[in-house]
Amino acid sequence: MIKIFERVIRERATQYLKEGDFPLSFLKFSTVTSGKTLNDKVIFLVFKNNAGVPFLCLKTVRVYKARDVILKNYSNLKDLNALMGETPSPSMFAKAIHLHDDGESIFSIETVCPGRRPVLDKKSLGFVVAEYSGFQEDLARRSPTQLFPGEQFAREILNDSGLGRSDQEEVLEFADSLAVAKPMVPRIIQHGDLTEDNILIGNGVLHIIDYDFVGITTLPGFDLFGLFKRYDRSKTKELFREYMPAYFSRVGAEVGESQYEYLSFLYY
Repeated sequence: MIKIFERVIRERATQYLKEGDFPLSFLKFSTVTSGKTLNDKVIFLVFKNNAGVPFLCLKTVRVYKARDVILKNYSNLKDLNALMGETPSPSMFAKAIHLHDDGESIFSIETVCPGRRPVLDKKSLGFVVAEYSGFQEDLARRSPTQLFPGEQFAREILNDSGLGRSDQEEVLEFADSLAVAKPMVPRIIQHGDLTEDNILIGNGVLHIIDYDFVGITTLPGFDLFGLFKRYDRSKTKELFREYMPAYFSRVGAEVGESQYEYLSFLYY
């Protein structure tokens, strides 16, 4: 497999290489959850000759029948690249280079995001929120869309929830009780899995990795609420009220003081 990796890199990543960079070396990288099942991704970091840091990342799967995992991840990354290409922060995400699929093996090649995983504290949390809010603002400005009532998002979420019709109506009735007037928000693509494990900070730049869940929701604020919840569950609402007014203002949403409880319920 390594020989195939090196051949395809030579052919498809020429802009990142010169002859003195060979031979390449490969480091198999695992997280707590990666590679636990045959359908999980397996990640290889690629180093140039005598280099101390990697320059490429290869993602593959243990068995070819799990190829959809790689196809989805790579497609999501390409979508992000297209969205970010003309924004002030094009390097927030890796750059998709090539997808190799020969019918027997499949892997994707992307650039490495340089940085370290932070242990979030209040200062670094504020940095991540500000940078991610900037990314969302860029998307909102580049692709301005109409505002939609929160109720429309609520119905879409419930339709995908697997709940029966009567249960859905009961949940909607409860949600309606939280706010008479519903917030008006745009649709903005979300990373979908904004966790500490997927965040890198290097040279004052925020990088976000792992693209399996990009686009699972277009409800703005979903990623940040999830980040707050994981950071300190006991302070989720406090952090939400502290940071989200600025976020909603940046993306053009219309959210009144009485509507935060309603949105919190949708995020949960």
